Formats: sequence, structure tokens, C-alpha cells
Amino acid sequence: MRFKAILVALTVAVAIPAVSQVVPSATQGGLPLKVGGGFSDFTSSVGPKRMLGGTLWVDCTPYGLPRFLNGFGVEAEARYVTLGQTAPGATGFFKLGTLGGGPTYTVRRFGRVRPYVKFLVNYGVDQLNFGYNGAIYRRQTEAAYAVGGGADYHLFGHVWARGEYEYQMWPDTVLNPNWILDPNGFTAGASWDLGRVHGK
Repeated sequence: MRFKAILVALTVAVAIPAVSQVVPSATQGGLPLKVGGGFSDFTSSVGPKRMLGGTLWVDCTPYGLPRFLNGFGVEAEARYVTLGQTAPGATGFFKLGTLGGGPTYTVRRFGRVRPYVKFLVNYGVDQLNFGYNGAIYRRQTEAAYAVGGGADYHLFGHVWARGEYEYQMWPDTVLNPNWILDPNGFTAGASWDLGRVHGK
């Protein structure tokens, strides 16, 4: 009986480390979302002045994707910027707003830094409330496309800092095929990661 008890104790003692080795050192939980906002500094082909405003975004990078899809996700973004002085000879204000989303790809191999690229399809609203060359421009809506990239930097806990560049294309294929707005610029801000990591 004593031999059997010793054998059982040895078996359990050997099995415990073996089981602990197959348990992941960290597990991912929570929602795979980052919600953030920032300040945008844009320029446009319409005028030489800056367009300043705000941007909000929500990023989703799902867990458990096949290995070849690791790093892919989607982003929803809303931006509103305004330009006080438009093209020479114009009076009034020029404002741009976009709401849309699209795919992203994030590189996850640089410690605290996560570089990414993105392509967005937006619903764009341009408030062209000014007179220019004898014509009065009003508010209109159209599709706007954007490409961009930047990096997220893990500050602490759930908080990430972000810096990015985005180039937008606003083709007016209905009224004037030669008319293309190209607002572009930089956004700096921070986001809150709704996911969480347990363990080390």
C-alpha cells in the first residue's frame, strides 16, 4: 500500500508541471476593439490654408483568425475639418466631413509600436458655401476614398497613442469629372483598448 501511495504521489507530481506547460502564459479577453479620438490638421487643393478639426475612430481586430489573416481588421472613422479661408477670390467657409470605414492591416512585431495601413470608403459631405469665379457653391455629398497609415504606441494599461497620415480623394463624377478634392494631413490622438490580457 505504501508503494502504491508513493507511486500515485510521484505520478501526480510529474503530471502537474506537464499540464502547466500546455497552458498559455497569457490569454486574450474582452472586446477586440479600440475606441479613440484625436486632432486633425489637413490641407486641400482648394486653398492654401489649413483645415483643423477632430476625428473619431473604432478599430476591430478579431481574435482567432487563421494565421494568414493575422493583423487584418476593420476601422470605422468620422472626421470633420473646416477651412476658414478658401481659394483666392472666394468668400465664406469651406467645410469637409467624412464618415466611413474599411480594411486595416497592423504589424505586431515591434514591441510597444504597432504600425498599420488602411483603405477607407467614406460618405463625404462638403459644405461649399462660398462664391467663386461667379458661381455659388453649396453643400453636396459624394463618395470619398482614403488611404493612410501610421502607428499606435502602447502607453500603459489600455491606453494607446496614435499618429497617422491620411490622403483623401473626392472625385465628382456627376457634375464635373475633372473636379477632384484631395484633402490630406495628419491626426494625433489616443485610444482605449477594450480588450484585456491576463497573465504576463
